[in-house]
Amino acid sequence: MNKKPLIIKDYSKVVAKDQYLLLFKKRERFVISYRYILALFISNKVTINLYSLMAISQKLPIFIIDGNGSILSKITKVKNERV
Repeated sequence: MNKKPLIIKDYSKVVAKDQYLLLFKKRERFVISYRYILALFISNKVTINLYSLMAISQKLPIFIIDGNGSILSKITKVKNERV
């Protein structure tokens, strides 16, 4: 099973669940498991809440891209360490 990067450009909404992503486009709904995704590239036009971003970043790296595909920012897993 090969993991591949997922590019989300024209979906209206993204929702993170425990084992999969829900992608909404008009009246259609798509489900994609995390085990098939290497990295997630999300357009800055797509609606996603902070909770979903945090949940996804714990499983795989997220890149925010613009309309041309240029990377604007990167979100990765944050380690919670106490000193």
